[in-house]
Amino acid sequence: MDLETIIKMSDRREAYMELAKLYLTSDIQTKRSIAQNWPYDVQWEFPNPRRLACQTGEKWSSQERAEAIAVRYGIMAKYIADLWELDFRDVLVVLGVEYNGMVLAQLKPEEIFWKALPDFPPNIQEILYGFFSRKEEDKSLQAWNLKVIKNKHGEQELQKIRGY
Repeated sequence: MDLETIIKMSDRREAYMELAKLYLTSDIQTKRSIAQNWPYDVQWEFPNPRRLACQTGEKWSSQERAEAIAVRYGIMAKYIADLWELDFRDVLVVLGVEYNGMVLAQLKPEEIFWKALPDFPPNIQEILYGFFSRKEEDKSLQAWNLKVIKNKHGEQELQKIRGY
């Protein structure tokens, strides 16, 4: 599917999933073009990292949703780098949730991110390398004030612990 068609799609989550797929399968020039022109003056709906272990109500597999989350760091590179400069904690909190969502879904976060990482700008690579080189306890549920709950469908998902 081409970029122009993706931008015009009415289902914004499906549009983002198609954009992520296009990004993953494109050459470096196309990837840079996608990132350079982000967000195309449209709204996007991203996969929920807290629900990566869930399948009920999800159109895509946990793996597909996790890959779409990971490539966002390439697609949104300029925005993420600017946010990092403004307050790096915002980026780290999101990474902590994404990492733990992937672990809960029995995926390997490092492998998912490394698949897309070579084409990310160096500053984004540095942010991700820094996160993944942390000690395990510094990437844990407790470190990010998260817990695992069972939802109404009996599936596990992440929830923020209140009062923190």
